[in-house]
Amino acid sequence: MRLRQWAGLLLLSLVATAVLALLAVPAALLLGPMFAGIAAAARGWDIGVSRWLAIAAQAVIGCLIAGNMAGALAPMLAEHWLLFALLTLATVGASGLLGYLLSRWGVVPGTVAIWGSMPGGATAMVLLAEANGADARLVAVMVYTRVVAVTLTASALSVLLGAQALPPHGAAAVADGPVWLMPVVAIAGVAGAVLLRWRSGTLIVTMALGAAAMLAGAPPVRVPMPLLVLAFATTGWRIGLSFTGEARATAARMLPRILLAALLLIGFCGGLAALLHFALGIDPLTAWLAASPGGLESV
Repeated sequence: MRLRQWAGLLLLSLVATAVLALLAVPAALLLGPMFAGIAAAARGWDIGVSRWLAIAAQAVIGCLIAGNMAGALAPMLAEHWLLFALLTLATVGASGLLGYLLSRWGVVPGTVAIWGSMPGGATAMVLLAEANGADARLVAVMVYTRVVAVTLTASALSVLLGAQALPPHGAAAVADGPVWLMPVVAIAGVAGAVLLRWRSGTLIVTMALGAAAMLAGAPPVRVPMPLLVLAFATTGWRIGLSFTGEARATAARMLPRILLAALLLIGFCGGLAALLHFALGIDPLTAWLAASPGGLESV
């Protein structure tokens, strides 16, 4: 019975991911399996993802994030560190304040409001929320609602400004790295988290080790696509399969308020982007993407 359920989940995941990819939805590799997991949970399927498999997926995603830091990271930080610091403080400060107010007013339960309001990598926020005891299902609803809103806004802005698509040079740089480095960094990240008695911090430890290795002169960390697909699918299934009827009902009730909160945060970050444009001469689209509270996937 479970084998048939896993086969059905895999088929649903492939279909959902393909549809989202055709629609150019950010993070389709994670959202497709997550939606498939929600559908499986709604049908009462008795399957789940083990904790150790989820930890391994965190390590792989940590390698991916570290690999995307390749290139001129150190020189860029050295030249513009004050701008980056101020922009980060403003965005995180506004996000944190919004999360606090949502929690204080009872709009969103508990620490879900804090994690769900944080900008940055949407996948990373969901994993960190789960690792720190927040309801990852509701956090996923919050962050990916915001990602969709940010993506639509950026797309509309691109059309209005007549922006032209460029080759993904950053992705090519990551792909040039050796394959053998990824398992070394991933295993070191898991081992480091275990030694620190912080298994929930596997993502952060792995990401930090990978970034430190590159800053020390190592080549970019390259994650093979099949392994990346499996890591995102594992994460999506773990979240989706835990969507019980009560969780689905809560998410549906929260959605209008979550969307309103996302639009408020987008408006604030739009103000920051305007400031970057008029004060520093940065082009509007670059300024918006730099200040936007969307996920790493959409930016």
